[in-house]
Amino acid sequence: MGFGLGWLVTQMHARVWLKATTSICIAGIAWALFVPGKWCLLGFGLLGGSELFYVYCLNYIVSCSKPERMRENTAYTNLITVTIGMLPIAFGLVWDQFGLRASFD
Repeated sequence: MGFGLGWLVTQMHARVWLKATTSICIAGIAWALFVPGKWCLLGFGLLGGSELFYVYCLNYIVSCSKPERMRENTAYTNLITVTIGMLPIAFGLVWDQFGLRASFD
């Protein structure tokens, strides 16, 4: 996935990276939802490839920023990432509150 997206970076406009990684993320979620059995585990590979979104998103923000605002914009994206990193904890608390369990059945 990294080599394919890296090649795409060299050939296309900066926005294409963001669209490609977002599409891979949606495909991974759809794959996990609709494909039964052990084949659904392939969705984890797609989601792993979509994690490159942050790299390309940060690169896009830096390349579009004015030189004097580059550090500020990068700091904002890092703060957003820290905030989003806490959401799985909140999801787990909600999950436990309703007595649900994780399963691959």
